[in-house]
Formats: sequence, structure tokens, C-alpha cells
Amino acid sequence: MGVHFNIHIINRVIAMHFFRLGQSDLGKCFLQESQVSDAAFKTAFHDMHHILEQLKAHNLKPALVWAKAHHEELRKKGSSLECNLHELQFVQLLQQGSHLHALQYAKANFSRFAASHMGRIQRLMGSLFMLVIWTAHHIRIWSSP
Repeated sequence: MGVHFNIHIINRVIAMHFFRLGQSDLGKCFLQESQVSDAAFKTAFHDMHHILEQLKAHNLKPALVWAKAHHEELRKKGSSLECNLHELQFVQLLQQGSHLHALQYAKANFSRFAASHMGRIQRLMGSLFMLVIWTAHHIRIWSSP
């Protein structure tokens, strides 16, 4: 009794592997050579690799856009990815010294996570408060005669 493999499924799995690794040219060539239809997963893997490249460059915007577009799916899975990304963006603004912009960002983006991540939001707001106080204190010290 031999095992029968569906060659179409095997070819799809191989192509998906190439796309997952970011080898889209190889994946496209394999799809064409194996005569597998242009699969929808190509776009998803392309988007994923674009987002990863942007994250490496410290640009959170593409990931935030993706997370917002998939908000409901992420919520159903119990994922805190979207909240994590907003937290990183907030911290990035703090590191850039944009305290007012960070506060405005928090007001605009943290409210929808209040029910599930209130403790985290309170810690972030506390860090903003302490940073503003520390900065004001040091400005006063350095500007005193």
C-alpha cells in the first residue's frame, strides 16, 4: 500500500516556504515552473517582510497600519500586538524628547486598550510624568546663576 501525495499541495508548501524566508523571486519562479496558480499568500508574505524591514529601521508605522487593519482578528485571538506596537511608538517619542507629542499620541491611541492593559498604560503615563519632572528639574538647575 503506497502513500499518494497531492503534488499540487506539496508544490504550494514549497513555494510558501520560499516566500516565508523572504526569497520571493525564488518563490515566484517555483510557482511558475510548477504551474501552481499565483497564490494569495504571496502578498501576505511580501507585506510581512516589508513590515519586518521597516521595524529593523525603527519605523513602526507599517506595523501599526497592519495591526489596525487586523484589529478584530488580533482581539479575537487575545493578542496584545497592537497595544505593544503603540507602546513602542510612545516610548520612541519619549526617547526623541517629544513629550507633548507622546502625550497626544497616548490620548489618541491608548484609550481602546484601557480595559485590558490599564496597568501598562498607567506605567507609561507615570514614566512620562517622571521624565517631564526630571527634565524640568535639570533645566532649572542648569539655568540657575
